[in-house]
Amino acid sequence: MTANLRRIVLVGVLFAALAAAVATNLLVLPWLDSRDPRMAARRIAAEQAQRDRDATRREEVVAAKAAILKTGAFTRIDCETHEAQADGPAWVMSTLETKRRAVDVLSGICQAETGYRRITIIDDRSGRKLAEYSGYSATEFY
Repeated sequence: MTANLRRIVLVGVLFAALAAAVATNLLVLPWLDSRDPRMAARRIAAEQAQRDRDATRREEVVAAKAAILKTGAFTRIDCETHEAQADGPAWVMSTLETKRRAVDVLSGICQAETGYRRITIIDDRSGRKLAEYSGYSATEFY
């Protein structure tokens, strides 16, 4: 076979492989998305799955907040203002590791609700700041 004939055969094989990949959805070409009903159906299904995951995540956040408030260690969790009110004596008696975990959990809940991982913990009786986490630095305990 001559070199030109080899090139023609190679181009033909590559074109056939490309056509087969597109036909079996192994290769997704962005310009086909709006025209191919199978791709549009997949996109719609993926968007619905994301909405379902978001709804589940919201339910889990509400359940986590309720569980934390039920323990009595915290009397209020407000992620809009990024503040949580803790029972002062219970906070003082807690170990440092317990306090760190509480700050981490509360900041995670606020991140799920507002998109920002920050929390300020305040004594519910005196109004004194007990701990603060900004999401960018280490937790500060007062």
